[in-house]
Amino acid sequence: MGAAIESPVAGALELHQVCEMTASEHRDFMRLVRKHYALGPAGRWNSVIGVVWWIVAFWFALSVAASFESLRPMAPDLAWQLVITAIACYALLFGIGRMNDFIRARHIRRRAAGTTFLIEPDGFRTKSPFGDFKGFWRSMPIMVESDQYLFVMLSDTIGSIIVKSSFDGQDVAAFCAEARQRWRTAQTVPA
Repeated sequence: MGAAIESPVAGALELHQVCEMTASEHRDFMRLVRKHYALGPAGRWNSVIGVVWWIVAFWFALSVAASFESLRPMAPDLAWQLVITAIACYALLFGIGRMNDFIRARHIRRRAAGTTFLIEPDGFRTKSPFGDFKGFWRSMPIMVESDQYLFVMLSDTIGSIIVKSSFDGQDVAAFCAEARQRWRTAQTVPA
């Protein structure tokens, strides 16, 4: 394996992703991002909003059921139209959410190759056609490493993943070890 490439930025190390993420790697990445997001303040508010949404949806379903029972003796066609419209509304809302997830996932996977990861003296940077994101060592909330990947939360809402099999001939292990060491050092230094 070759060494990580020295960056033109003084004291920075670079790693260039040459392969696309697989669907299972992307699912693992999104699972980790969601798990970390759910633990933060924004995630808790999002969970509360989700619970309120389900309560409103349940209340709406009860209202439709009660209206159906009231309308069925007088106007059975109208009662069934109400039920069919309510079911179609729920199916549409669910479908839009899944379609958004699908489009977002394809967009991220399609642009994964060509991503550059940099270890800089003051932080960790990810540069891709999707954007340029940086996390400073002291403020990065989490870094998780496994045999397959290095997962880095650059902030509370922006995550980055290094899929170790996506770097042909580069020393990914050394790069990840250096990133972990710098992050640990920054976490233990008093403010």
